[in-house]
Amino acid sequence: MLSRSSVCPLLLLALVGCRSGDGPPAAPAAPAAPAAPAAAPPIGTPPTIDMHVHLTDAHAVDLLIETMDRHGVQQTVVLGTQNTLGGRGPGQGMQGHTEGNAIALAAAKAHPTRLIPFAAVDLEVDTAETFDRWRAAGGCGFKIAQGDRRLRVRPLDDTRYGPLWGHLARLGAPVLIHVNTTRFRAEFERVLSAHPGLNAVCAHWCSSRTALDRFEAIAAAHPRLRFDVSSGGPGPSAAGTANLSARRERARALVMRWPERFLFGSDLVTHPVGDWRPEWRDQIEMDRRFLTAPAVRTWVPGEMAGATVREVPALDLPDAVARRVLADNARDWLKGCPGR
Repeated sequence: MLSRSSVCPLLLLALVGCRSGDGPPAAPAAPAAPAAPAAAPPIGTPPTIDMHVHLTDAHAVDLLIETMDRHGVQQTVVLGTQNTLGGRGPGQGMQGHTEGNAIALAAAKAHPTRLIPFAAVDLEVDTAETFDRWRAAGGCGFKIAQGDRRLRVRPLDDTRYGPLWGHLARLGAPVLIHVNTTRFRAEFERVLSAHPGLNAVCAHWCSSRTALDRFEAIAAAHPRLRFDVSSGGPGPSAAGTANLSARRERARALVMRWPERFLFGSDLVTHPVGDWRPEWRDQIEMDRRFLTAPAVRTWVPGEMAGATVREVPALDLPDAVARRVLADNARDWLKGCPGR
């Protein structure tokens, strides 16, 4: 049940990115809505934790909570964002990530039972002390996006970054990593080998939805590494979902082989401009139904974003496996957060 809007705004925003700053600044005013327990999910909806949402603006929080209630999402990991992703002003690279982290932290403090704050990390400027201050302020985990070629400054395994990776591994903190494994697989794997204690999730099937041989090799070589199944908006989603559907039996077999290593995420970008509910609905429901149903209506590769949809075969996971992917595995990953 996907909307047929001519152009989905999420496509314009779904770059990746987030990172922590020189320690969280004074947080902006918290969203007005008080913390509240999750509304009862729709009948038949499995318990769901969305571990991949980019929170761009404090004004988007109420709409996010409303969307979670409507779709039976009990908790959401909200990621700090840099200016270019958050639409908060000019900038390049990870500029503005400190402000983005403060937005995520304030939202989580206003909704402590629903939202879990992750700091966007800038490997160029952040320090171990930055990470410690974030956690002391009530933050949970971290998002590293400098494996994306648009945000990358130097190789992920550069010696300057070694102390940061080492500190994250010692903390046991949950870390969500976006890395272009087509271009930067070797350096990413060197990081994983050098820091085997990393409590890491590699986003978007480790950016290998269209390269399952690569995905399987990475997963086999690094047994502690987890993966999120988020697809993003119509542009990035279409090709990846089409490939997984075309190779349904193999994709399903990979999840069945490692059911404890896959986590549900929507990759929403919560920009507050306009009415985003149709796009958010499509993104959440398509990604979830791709896991749980025999077939799903999804966007068509190569078409104008959001303009055309079609039904394709989906993974139709057994209930017990689907429940692990939709919530249980995220709970286990998030045990690395203070107080959890």
